[in-house]
Amino acid sequence: MKMWARLILWLPLLPGVLMSNHILPNNTHVKLGVVMDDVWVSKYGSSQQIQEAISSAAATADAELLANGEIEIQFIGADQEPADYGADMTAVLSMVDCMTTHNISAELDPYSVLHIALTDLGCQRLQEETRLTIPLVEGKQAVVQLLADLRFANTLTWQTFTVFYDNSVSESLAESIHEVLGRNTAVAMLKVSGSGDIRNLLSNIPARKSGNRFMVFTRKNMVEEFISAAKSQNLLAVKNAWLFVVTDTNSQDADMSSYISMGQDGCNIAFLFDTSLGQGEE
Repeated sequence: MKMWARLILWLPLLPGVLMSNHILPNNTHVKLGVVMDDVWVSKYGSSQQIQEAISSAAATADAELLANGEIEIQFIGADQEPADYGADMTAVLSMVDCMTTHNISAELDPYSVLHIALTDLGCQRLQEETRLTIPLVEGKQAVVQLLADLRFANTLTWQTFTVFYDNSVSESLAESIHEVLGRNTAVAMLKVSGSGDIRNLLSNIPARKSGNRFMVFTRKNMVEEFISAAKSQNLLAVKNAWLFVVTDTNSQDADMSSYISMGQDGCNIAFLFDTSLGQGEE
């Protein structure tokens, strides 16, 4: 979905979000600052198209939700912010890279302003209650943002990763996974060419030297073979940890109980999988 289409989906809800958070009463004037980096935005559409989409969505929200008020929009370039930017704003929408997003958030700290940030995949989310971070994710890239969130939240604290991935993971996605996992850690990426390749790869990986931390990106029908091969190589020992990211599940095909039962007592196996609606489901 194009960026401006995403904006249309949520921007009319902005006044309701502000009112629900007691940022403004029903009868009021909303001043929305929009910070855009034209170079960053060009990856998703033209600046003019996006500005037109924002203006149109704001007009709809103005007419439907603010009968006794109005929404004023002020567009500004990412390098044009004055020192006191945000002081007279109700909310700020930024469309910039990750580093600039965090810089803008810091500049807005002195003011009671809602900051909605559209930014890079893998960006650390802003932590303040008045901040909403929306990394732009397409298709299977969602797993990259999830891994980033787990890393930044200190939930996934491994210092080394041995990552196996099959052909359900594209090379560009594998690069993004490597990038997000490789921040201050050692990462080895190993592609599995087929089912016969699993045992060969595992037999040549000493667990101690690999850091005892294994992550597998694979289709569901390959999980059993991975676990069986790991068990045969004594890689399910208590000191080792495995995270299986199953790439092709949905709400009707997300039962991992049979694979969990394959583990021996004390082994550390976790599964990450999608339970959203499959194609044709309602």
